[in-house]
Amino acid sequence: MSKRKKERTQAQVIVESLIKMQKYLERKGIASSRVELERKTIIQIAGIDKNGGERLIVPELREKYGSDNLELDDSFQILMPFILQGTIIMNLGKIKHYEEYEVYDETDTKFSLKINDYIKMGKVFALMLKIDVQSISKIAPIYTYSYKCENVMDFFIEPYKGAVDINFSDYEKNAIIEPLMADSHEYNVVATICNVIAVFRAMNFLKKTYSTCGHVGKVYSNEYYNINNWNGKVNELCLKNVQSSQKEELLKELMTKMNYSTVIPKNQTVYIMKELIKRDEINIFLSAVGFVYESGLRIIENELKIIAQRDNSDIEMIIGALQHFDCKNPGTKIDRTTVKKINEMMDNLGVKVYTYQPSFYHGKYYYLQNGTRGYVIVGSSNISNTAFNKNYELDIIHTFNPKMNNSFANWFFQLRNGSKEITELEVGKFMQNHWESEQDAFVHISKDRISLEDMYNKISQLTDDDKKFRLNLWMEHMPAYIYNNVSVNALQNYIMLVFTYNHLVVFESFIPGNAYYVFKYDDLDSLVEKISQMTKSQMILAEYSIQRGNHIQNKDNLKRKIDKLFM
Repeated sequence: MSKRKKERTQAQVIVESLIKMQKYLERKGIASSRVELERKTIIQIAGIDKNGGERLIVPELREKYGSDNLELDDSFQILMPFILQGTIIMNLGKIKHYEEYEVYDETDTKFSLKINDYIKMGKVFALMLKIDVQSISKIAPIYTYSYKCENVMDFFIEPYKGAVDINFSDYEKNAIIEPLMADSHEYNVVATICNVIAVFRAMNFLKKTYSTCGHVGKVYSNEYYNINNWNGKVNELCLKNVQSSQKEELLKELMTKMNYSTVIPKNQTVYIMKELIKRDEINIFLSAVGFVYESGLRIIENELKIIAQRDNSDIEMIIGALQHFDCKNPGTKIDRTTVKKINEMMDNLGVKVYTYQPSFYHGKYYYLQNGTRGYVIVGSSNISNTAFNKNYELDIIHTFNPKMNNSFANWFFQLRNGSKEITELEVGKFMQNHWESEQDAFVHISKDRISLEDMYNKISQLTDDDKKFRLNLWMEHMPAYIYNNVSVNALQNYIMLVFTYNHLVVFESFIPGNAYYVFKYDDLDSLVEKISQMTKSQMILAEYSIQRGNHIQNKDNLKRKIDKLFM
């Protein structure tokens, strides 16, 4: 037998075995036939992508409507589909995936989802995976869910072993197992779940967009998908109602479960703190954050007043940005309005304020306690309106018994013991600004801020490959801010890249042959002010100078040199 004939025969065995398996599963009610699926509600993704692969709608919507506009739209935040049962058909060229789904166990805040993943390739139509996704949040982000997945071994080979052994040879069983098991890896399972939910989100957004514009017919058929066999029944969700229910559900879990941890949903950290203080008789509030602003203090002020009026109350704050409060020029990232508010709270509420001076404290920590229960929040939120209500922060909350091993309070007191207490701040030493957050504090450095997108565009237009390579190395470490035309006399036509997490500032140039300069900083304004009148030689010798770099021909050595700064 020739090799070509043998290969063709193997392919035929695979096709025939998969078809036979599929028919058996249909008779047992485990799988649906393609005809059955296509008689029900079908969501057909239109076409394929330009590379011949699966068309992904969400990236196209980001490009058309703008990523920020899409992410901020209420309809895109909803993960649950407005059609509760159907099949999504995704075209991958010669292969099609049929994602049969059904929503079940819906609550005010969550839903579960069954997905049967079928493959259509030539004559073959076969069930590949059965996925059961449980407790998905109705609104983004997808921060908690669990899933169970059954592959061909789980739904066919093992449960029907007797019938399989009689009706399928070992060769035929392997012809089924090998291709289907290859697609049962966890990565493919998670990708299937995410792709299905991405289609739900895209459809929710487009449904609202078309309805608002008066193009209701496009909800059924548009450039992205076509819906067939749908009765028009819509499952409507109100984002605010889901968010309200979500908050109440989380509070109930926090106040009833001990040693319970969870991610706090976006922009709900301050609400959770305020409600716990009011509802759970909190009398101890400890916080240690990098930045505090009057906008954030006003948000929690009433709750701090409630704590101050309770027996055995204790309110303490460690504020990183007050590190140099006792210097002639504190140069901190706290404006005068905030300083006045801190003094007011120390006087009227008995708030104890500290700062850690050996180095800049940059963590974010909140501790709440009553007589029997403690809560600790660790994450990225400073005390500002922007952090509480606008930024996309990540905060985790944990409940515990404070009478047991209270390592969370011990950590705070250890930091406090190494900090300096502040009894009064000299208002006149601080900048006469009114900032909402640390972003505002950076703005006055320069009005010429460069977006990441503009920066990448500028780099792509460079003709000098060495300069382009070096600038891309810095961009790999994701600068928080990039400024143009910074007022440093010796570095005209340089840009400033600020890496807040590492407390590094890099001065770079688009001009070939120009060196780069790296500085460590605790206070960015103070650094810029100090080097603004220096010569390049003086900069190199300054105590906060980390590195000066010229052209290095060996790109691997240059990469190692730059990467080492961020270790």
